[in-house]
Amino acid sequence: MIPCVLSGIAIACLLLFFSDISYNRALEFKGDNLTVSGTVCENPEFNREKGRYYCVIKLRSISDKKADGKLRISFSETKDEIDHESLQIGDKVSFTATVYETGESSESIKRYFRSQGINLGAYSVKNLQVEKPFIRGVYYYAELLRVKATDVIIRHFSGDTAGLMVAILTGDKSYVSEDFYTFSRYSGVAHLMAVSGLHLSLWVFLIGYLLEIKGKKSKIPYLIMLICVVFMMNYASLSGSVKRAGLMTLLYLFGKLTGRNSDALNSLGFALSAIVIHNPYAVYDVGFMLSLFSTLGILVMALPLSNMLLKRQRTLLEGTLKLKAITAVSESILVSFSVALFTLPITTYYFGYISSVSALTNLLILPLSMPLVVATGLFSVFSSLPFVSTVLGLFCRCVSEFIITVVSFMGSLSFAKIHLDYNFLFPFLILCGIGLYLIAVLKSRKLKKLIAIALVLIFTVQFSAEYALHLTAHRINYFSDENCYLISVRDKGVLVGFSGDYYLYENIRDHIERTGVKIEAVLPDENAEYLNLNYAEYELGASIIEGDCKVSLYGVVDIIKKDGVVTVTDKY
Repeated sequence: MIPCVLSGIAIACLLLFFSDISYNRALEFKGDNLTVSGTVCENPEFNREKGRYYCVIKLRSISDKKADGKLRISFSETKDEIDHESLQIGDKVSFTATVYETGESSESIKRYFRSQGINLGAYSVKNLQVEKPFIRGVYYYAELLRVKATDVIIRHFSGDTAGLMVAILTGDKSYVSEDFYTFSRYSGVAHLMAVSGLHLSLWVFLIGYLLEIKGKKSKIPYLIMLICVVFMMNYASLSGSVKRAGLMTLLYLFGKLTGRNSDALNSLGFALSAIVIHNPYAVYDVGFMLSLFSTLGILVMALPLSNMLLKRQRTLLEGTLKLKAITAVSESILVSFSVALFTLPITTYYFGYISSVSALTNLLILPLSMPLVVATGLFSVFSSLPFVSTVLGLFCRCVSEFIITVVSFMGSLSFAKIHLDYNFLFPFLILCGIGLYLIAVLKSRKLKKLIAIALVLIFTVQFSAEYALHLTAHRINYFSDENCYLISVRDKGVLVGFSGDYYLYENIRDHIERTGVKIEAVLPDENAEYLNLNYAEYELGASIIEGDCKVSLYGVVDIIKKDGVVTVTDKY
């Protein structure tokens, strides 16, 4: 095991090293009035907040020099005189633009773009030339089908009902309201709106079941299922979670074609290896990591526990309806708990909190989520048939509104979201890793039980200490070389030294969304850009205080500004 781990670490370091070399080479192309050529790989999408369209292209060259990777174009139909409908997947384009590094002033945004393989951005697009191809790839037709399905749902439904149906069918969350998406994150079911293994395998194996030839050994259904997997991966925009699920499903189907059974855990490892070899920064893709650890929890914890706990019942009640009911309920509980436990490090790291109601919420809605996916897909196909569309539409509406009601209620509970800090996460993960290793290698059951109890006690004590610290002490988070920082106590804070810079604001917004801190007041920098400052004031809902002042947070901390100097007095 140790040589394998060391080899894996060495390979990971090499991958990151060469990826950084490639990334730095891409940054050498930055500049004004550069000639860019490439192929459109994502249709233009409109950003309502910024009033601009964004389109991603696969690069061929910049200033007549070969370039690799992806570039994101930002343009306005009025200012840049570009019709967004003129750009489609597969089109070959060339233009002149200003090229820059994406997310250069925000580390979190930069990581997101790198996880998607996008290193460069372009604006001030001029002299756009578009060449339409004679033959387009699978992704174009999959995207066309996805757009038509979305249009059908939007025409017949509205609000979060339509948003939820579009999200679970296509993975597009842009139609979901911000409030509902926030509640889904707080209740630990945001994965429901990310097309992943459960969605992909559901459609593929449903098609395989319909094609299965009873009583005959035929490999034709598996070949058709292989084609369906590739199409579905393109239909779901080839996101990280879909790539993981697609590769695992392809291995399973190849095993069936060759007369071999694929091991699920090995298939997961193969999928992970293939994805990170292609792009090591895929680990910054939150959806991919949640999908990976959810699947790992089911394979490592839920299924073994189910087999162990139900071994006796399966022997006594074999073939009975009672056994099926017991199995369904117990597996639902174990899967919900395992997914919540194994995704805890990811949610804590990326979001800064854990959901205390995740297991219960998943248990309530997961049994209905898959029938909703099937019904939504069938509705998008048969919406023109009066009776069929009425029945399917009524079912979709009832199930969607039930899920929305449950998620909104659970996510709005005051104890649904429990904030944690990195200081809590990493020591616990180290102890947990050591404990799980000892449980795996030790033969004594008593020692295994003692280690498991010790881990639970350590988690409880450490969590209690962290939560007590959260209630009685203040934290300081710096955003810009100690010139701009946030002083917070519990869920309230004061922002000091804010200059109004856009990218600085993006970092601050990312932090407050992650931690749930509400900014009560902003003590701006003397040279603040007031236009951006007023925008931030509106967005943050905070008071801008320019002169001398005193702000108290829960009576725990006093922030005093006098003659331009800020001091903090902690009363505990």
